[in-house]
Amino acid sequence: MKFPAPSDLFQAAPRHPAWLSCAILFFSLNGPALATEPGQQEVTRDFAKTMTLSGNQGLSLDHRLGQVHIHGDSGHELKISAKIRVQDRNNADAQDFAQKIQIEVRESSDGVHVRTIYPESKLPIVRIGGHTSYSVDYDIAMPADAPLWLHNDFGNADVSGVHGWSEIENGHGVLTVRDAGAAKLVNSFGRVELSNASGNCSVTDNNGAVSVSNVKGTLEVRDRFGEIEVSKIGGAVTISGGNGAISTVTAKLMLRMCLQTPT
Repeated sequence: MKFPAPSDLFQAAPRHPAWLSCAILFFSLNGPALATEPGQQEVTRDFAKTMTLSGNQGLSLDHRLGQVHIHGDSGHELKISAKIRVQDRNNADAQDFAQKIQIEVRESSDGVHVRTIYPESKLPIVRIGGHTSYSVDYDIAMPADAPLWLHNDFGNADVSGVHGWSEIENGHGVLTVRDAGAAKLVNSFGRVELSNASGNCSVTDNNGAVSVSNVKGTLEVRDRFGEIEVSKIGGAVTISGGNGAISTVTAKLMLRMCLQTPT
């Protein structure tokens, strides 16, 4: 399956000043998304689309500013549901902005590509002094054996029951993966939790703890500024960690520790 290279997607995403990223990060770490406050009008809009995957087709999701929940299901249907939320002091402005948030769904030979598109007319900053705030939360059911590529930023990502190969990149939120196949997981500024994987896995995290258990294949963990816990790994284990405690409990362990800070 040939998904877009992560570097291509990152280059296409709009760039924002450092102070703006800090404002979003402060919000994501200190409260629930879009908690309604006095004087703010909240508008919601639902999105739903069902498609059928065939052969080796998979799912690609490129998202930011919201939660993502993906679970594997029987059959060949891909069911995409999303909740769009907008807050503004003016209800008409909130309604207008909610309608401008688009979810692009494109099908190609390798699968279905989903992308969240936010209007660029307003800064994506979380209600400081009455500014517009917004988010999109996804709930997706996909064929359990289909491959998955996910990029999410500023929100938690939870993936369960996807047994096909998966590559997941998350940022500024918790990344949780359960009942997986082979997986490549990357996160920053948030912990990673991986449990019950049937294939070879790799986990890379910056500024977050890593917990991995019950992996039948090999495991490679790279972490920076976070505790690492590894247990019940069937294959060889390589751990590269710095500035955090490392604990391992497994019956079949071939361990090579590199206790320097990864580059």
